[in-house]
Amino acid sequence: MFLWIYHVCLHTACYDVNTSSDKWLSRLDACGWLSHIKDALTCACVAAQCVDKEGAMVLVHGSTGTDTTLIVTSLAQLILDPDCRTVTGYTTTRDAATTTVVNALMHFLCYH
Repeated sequence: MFLWIYHVCLHTACYDVNTSSDKWLSRLDACGWLSHIKDALTCACVAAQCVDKEGAMVLVHGSTGTDTTLIVTSLAQLILDPDCRTVTGYTTTRDAATTTVVNALMHFLCYH
């Protein structure tokens, strides 16, 4: 999701030296980036509420080829665990997310 936003909006706009700031903002607005962020935050809030209020297990699965799952689960962890909102906690969360992505990539490369 966010890689798509980067590619469509930011990458194109940033590397076009003839783009005015108005045109850049127009391209950014046109790609709907704010609705993607709203959707990720809403999903993370729902997941966090299910875990916190109902004690339920939550399965998060995004579309193939997007980083939605990682974004939603990381945001839910930030919502649920105040320690994650510290520098040390953020570093631990970031390292765990990086390890998850690298392991998935290695699994994909080894079996495909």
